[in-house]
Amino acid sequence: MRAAVLGHVEWVEAVRVDRVPRSGEVVHGIDWWQGPGGAGAGAAVQLQKLTGDAIFYTAVGDDDLGLRARRELEAMDLELEASARAAPTRRALALIDADGERALTVVGERHHPQVNDPLRWDHLHGVDVAFLTAAFRC
Repeated sequence: MRAAVLGHVEWVEAVRVDRVPRSGEVVHGIDWWQGPGGAGAGAAVQLQKLTGDAIFYTAVGDDDLGLRARRELEAMDLELEASARAAPTRRALALIDADGERALTVVGERHHPQVNDPLRWDHLHGVDVAFLTAAFRC
């Protein structure tokens, strides 16, 4: 089965905490990690794991985090079609509590692929399933 995802990616810094802080409160992180995330990236990575054949259409900022996101997604054997935007890559801070619940703060514009992006759109021919995670403008 061949899958395609059309959507967004952001650079996520995730922190595990006992609980999400209340207003004005400071909590200490137990563990932290970072990497590409967001609905589009998450769906693409999971579909790649399930099917062994997924392509992810997206857009990232033309900054170091955008380049890093590309590299890390490609390292997961994901076929990546990504346009660069003349803006920073969107960032997210995720706080994950002891119950696995998360609170997110996102900063920046959500980038997604557009029809006029110079991507290999012909690779969509023959996919068995397509998943969209962002609004598109034609």
